[in-house]
Amino acid sequence: MLSGGDYINYSPAAPYKGEGTDFYSLYYESLMRQDKLLGTAAAGTKIQYWSPNKYIYGFPYANEVALEECHKRGIEVNLGWEMISVRDDGHSKVAVFKNVDSGETIERDFVGANVNPPSRQHKFLLDSGVCDS
Repeated sequence: MLSGGDYINYSPAAPYKGEGTDFYSLYYESLMRQDKLLGTAAAGTKIQYWSPNKYIYGFPYANEVALEECHKRGIEVNLGWEMISVRDDGHSKVAVFKNVDSGETIERDFVGANVNPPSRQHKFLLDSGVCDS
């Protein structure tokens, strides 16, 4: 049985815990490529990377290399889009994204996702004056 549909890898707005370590899109693409060769994933299936940030990595050279590799491997990169909701009606899964500049919203179907949620500071640290929000 072939599994069809795209896979989402989502990173929240920076700064967040794990920033720069949650970009799994290249790894997922290599697994999906193997699945396609074995006939366990549909030929048109792809990886989608989404983030409200305007970059994958905060270091310009690393970002440039990652974007180039994504382009070579057919990974769809969507920067400047915040995930605002996900719904699953039992038949399909849909992620809703909002453009951070225009406010436009779009919906994307998917079959699997790796979503890194936004991080929040611990209240006791905020109250201590050691850090700020």
